[in-house]
Amino acid sequence: MNRSWVPAVLMVSLAGAGLAFGAGSADLTRSFQLTYEVRLPAIPSGAKEVRVWIPLAASDRYQKIKRRIIEVPYPYRVTKDKTYGNDILFLTLKQPLPPTLDLSVRYEAVVRGERSALEKAAPSISSSVRKGMGLHLSGNQLMAINDESSNRRS
Repeated sequence: MNRSWVPAVLMVSLAGAGLAFGAGSADLTRSFQLTYEVRLPAIPSGAKEVRVWIPLAASDRYQKIKRRIIEVPYPYRVTKDKTYGNDILFLTLKQPLPPTLDLSVRYEAVVRGERSALEKAAPSISSSVRKGMGLHLSGNQLMAINDESSNRRS
């Protein structure tokens, strides 16, 4: 069976989006509205099936997702990543396939806490953990990084 897989991935992290919190305050909160848009501009005409995975923002101790609205014109499901337990939007498109796919996820979120607990913990992070973090903070074909994000790795 000939299949075409089209992964669409974006790590949505409201707490780590480079938002500056005031120094010295441990109890800051900020509210955000965020729209994450995905466009698959050219679905291969010969494909029999297209599968799409989109990571979804979730509540944790630093952010609370108050509302999540998924807008996609096809049936989908929200599933869990087996390794980390993250929410993933998953959909399968079958023939007849559209030439493009547009979807969006709108969030209302409250981010709380200090600028970065990781920055405070930095002196106690082992070298093996730091090395592993480099894998997740490096650019790849699915995620571009700029000078600012590259400098945060060191």
